[in-house]
Amino acid sequence: MCNYMESGDGKMLCAWVATLGGAHLLVTSPQPVLNFLPSFSFSVMGREVGAQNILGLVLTGCGVCCLMNCYGE
Repeated sequence: MCNYMESGDGKMLCAWVATLGGAHLLVTSPQPVLNFLPSFSFSVMGREVGAQNILGLVLTGCGVCCLMNCYGE
């Protein structure tokens, strides 16, 4: 599996998975982290934001950057 991820197709797959998974987490409402840590949330411009939303933002950003690099080659 790791050897496949070194290929162009593998990198593209990881980029798409990170982008779509991150987008999913971005729109998910705050929940307990890993089902045992308490959920935390705060309000940003009237929207409740939690740990999975922050992780979703980071994953989406990384995935989009990887997609731009993959398609730019």
